[in-house]
Amino acid sequence: MPSGVKIKRGDGAPAAGADGSGGVWPYELAWDYTNNKLYINDNGTMREIGGDTYSAGTNISLSGTTFNVDDAFLKNDASDTMSGSLTVTGV
Repeated sequence: MPSGVKIKRGDGAPAAGADGSGGVWPYELAWDYTNNKLYINDNGTMREIGGDTYSAGTNISLSGTTFNVDDAFLKNDASDTMSGSLTVTGV
């Protein structure tokens, strides 16, 4: 017997439904064609598939999904200089 996958389609983020009525069945896929996003009902919680977002903070940059630490503070593997004072506690 052939098998296949059916994906529900709609506009906007889909709603989870415990029994499929008024929403997406548990572990069923749904496509939001308005925002081009794929979701799965993870046992009652709708989760976007592949929708991870990343942001970089102070002294760090982001390239794709890789965070690169900028040497805006003291280096731990090379000689370095600084101005101001350095306080070390717990040593």
